[in-house]
Amino acid sequence: MAVAKPKRVLFPLFEIASNPEIQLTEIKQRRFDLIERSVDLAKAEIQAEEDRKVFAVMDALAADPTNPNPTIAVTGNLTANALADAFADVERTDIRVASVFLNAKDYADLRKWDRDTLDIETQAVLLKTGLMATLWGAKLIVSRIVPEGTVYVCGEAEFFGRIPVRTELTVLSADDPKNRLIGFSIFEQIGIGAYNPFALSTLSITRV
Repeated sequence: MAVAKPKRVLFPLFEIASNPEIQLTEIKQRRFDLIERSVDLAKAEIQAEEDRKVFAVMDALAADPTNPNPTIAVTGNLTANALADAFADVERTDIRVASVFLNAKDYADLRKWDRDTLDIETQAVLLKTGLMATLWGAKLIVSRIVPEGTVYVCGEAEFFGRIPVRTELTVLSADDPKNRLIGFSIFEQIGIGAYNPFALSTLSITRV
């Protein structure tokens, strides 16, 4: 009986941080909760930076000359045939496609498809996460961080990569009474890595 011993992979960790500061005099001038708004914006900034780094890793994986799934070139609108070919690139190694990441402009092409093919999401709580629909069992996630004309077709996370977390998103008070500032130190310490190029297929769309 053969025994498989997988290699242990360690991804380097890094910190993403934001330090919003608010003048005490501005708090009373605003008609909304300026403190809560500043914290929410800082969290969104950190999450956006996390997304940029994730997609940068995917770009590096796709650009690797040894990548078994070369980028699929599409001229014109995103078609079902092109997306089906990208799904097949991943699924030929018995990895199920779990997520498709794309820009709103490219998702607009999919919206024109038959409703029987595209299962549109209607729950507001899920739409806020970027999940717009499901297609052939995979989640379609729209993000403004994804460049227009680029589509990432990703296999299940356990066969693709990991985002190890050393420190969850943390909010600490960092006031500066001397300068009459209310401040926060918001940060997380994570790593990002993809170890299986077979679990990624990308499409590059050139519109005419």
